Amino acid sequence: MGITDILYNPNQDIDDEELARRERIATVLLMEERLKSQQLDNIKRQLDLDERSGTMCYIATALAECNRAFALNVEELKAMPVDLQRKIGLTPQQYKGVEEYVRDLLDRLYNKIELNLDSTEEIKARAQLASSASVAQSQRIQSKTAGKKKAKGE
Repeated sequence: MGITDILYNPNQDIDDEELARRERIATVLLMEERLKSQQLDNIKRQLDLDERSGTMCYIATALAECNRAFALNVEELKAMPVDLQRKIGLTPQQYKGVEEYVRDLLDRLYNKIELNLDSTEEIKARAQLASSASVAQSQRIQSKTAGKKKAKGE
């Protein structure tokens, strides 16, 4: 039984009490829909404000942070054989085994990342385009504001 069946059923006699009950249900449903719509509007407004104020995290910034984190992890992995040698005194054979394992692990990581380089370049290009568009819009707003101030004689 769906909401339509609750609100409208031609085979059922409707008295005043049933009509009032259905009106209350319909009113509640309308209020819920208005609330959802208002919440979506508020989210859209917040995103717009974030974008205009420059607080939104752009793709290029996120990509740069991921690259920096990956580089730090790679440096730590490269230092692992030396760290293990110093901390637990690896034998030369163990040291060589750890070094080969780390080199192999890094090769596998690099190979998996190379598969996504095209999409990374595309993301960088889109981020740069979005950033330049936002700078251009900011400059237009500043020049309109300056023009209005000049027209008022400030």
